[in-house]
Amino acid sequence: MLHFSRLKTLLIWLVAIAAVVVAAPNLLSQAQLSSLPGWVRQDRVTLGLDLQGGSHIVLRLERSDIIKDRLEATVAGVRDKLRGAGIRYTGLAGNGQTVTVKVADTAQLPAAADLLQLLTSADVSLQKSDDGQLTLQISDKAIDADTVAAQTRSSISSPAVSPASARRTSLSAPIAMTVSPCRCWAPSMPSG
Repeated sequence: MLHFSRLKTLLIWLVAIAAVVVAAPNLLSQAQLSSLPGWVRQDRVTLGLDLQGGSHIVLRLERSDIIKDRLEATVAGVRDKLRGAGIRYTGLAGNGQTVTVKVADTAQLPAAADLLQLLTSADVSLQKSDDGQLTLQISDKAIDADTVAAQTRSSISSPAVSPASARRTSLSAPIAMTVSPCRCWAPSMPSG
C-alpha cells in the first residue's frame, strides 16, 4: 500500500476542496448563486454546443457564388460541345455573366452556333459576329431562377424568395445534436 506523508495528504485534500469550491457555482441556480458571499466566484463554465443540446445553423446563398457556378457550367458546356464536334476554337473565357469563344475557322461558325444553340434557353442568349466570335449571355432572370432552385434543393423549408430578395438569402433551422458515451476498448499489454 502506498504511504503518503501527512503534508502530502493535507495538500491533496486542500486541492480537492478548492476544486469543489470553484466548480460548485455550476451546480446552483442563478438565484442561489446570487445569494452566495462575494468571495465565491459568480461565473459559470460555458458549455459547448454539444453539451448545450443543439445549435442553430445559418446557410447563406450568395448571388456571386450562383453566378460563378452557372458561368463555370456554361464554359464547360461550350468546351464539351465544341470539342465533341471537332471544332477548333480559341479564347474561351467567362467573365461576369458572359461567355465568349472565338471559332478558329469561320467556315465552321454556323455549325458551332448550332451546337451552342442547344445551351441557350429563354434566359441565355447567343450572339455571333462575322469574325468568328460567339457570345453567350446569362440573364439576371437565369441567376434568380438558379437561386430559387438552390433553395428548393436544400432540405430546409424556407419562405418563398422573390427575385428582388434573391441577392442574398439566409436560411436558418435548429439542429438537434445528441451526445452518446464512447465505449473505448484498449488491449491489455502483457506484463513482463
